[in-house]
Amino acid sequence: MFSLPSGRRCACRCALVFPENFHGKKEITRNDETGNLVKDDAEGIDSIYWDASGKVKHVERDTSTDVVFGYDSLGNRLTKEIRISPDPDSNIYYYYVRDAQGNVIAFYEKLLESGIQNTYRGGPCAGT
Repeated sequence: MFSLPSGRRCACRCALVFPENFHGKKEITRNDETGNLVKDDAEGIDSIYWDASGKVKHVERDTSTDVVFGYDSLGNRLTKEIRISPDPDSNIYYYYVRDAQGNVIAFYEKLLESGIQNTYRGGPCAGT
């Protein structure tokens, strides 16, 4: 362990420990061996899981709300799921529609209002 300027200490090249920020709270961020952020206590992120192509696959938060992303074979994001509870009916789903070049042309949110399944809100993105 060695000291960095401003009282920061580093146990290895992939973990920085900040003793206190201006609010008096401890902040710890961790990175994996490739430099990807895998933990951020200040933002309430317990774990971030990355795929082999460097895309975020799953974010676990300390509030029990997880976020899961889905991608196509070219690495374009297709889905985002916010897991609020183990019951899939209470989760929030987002879907991205892309053109042949991979540009987002529409964005939809799956709504579960009043027990009605498969109701969507969204539409074309600005500038399309």
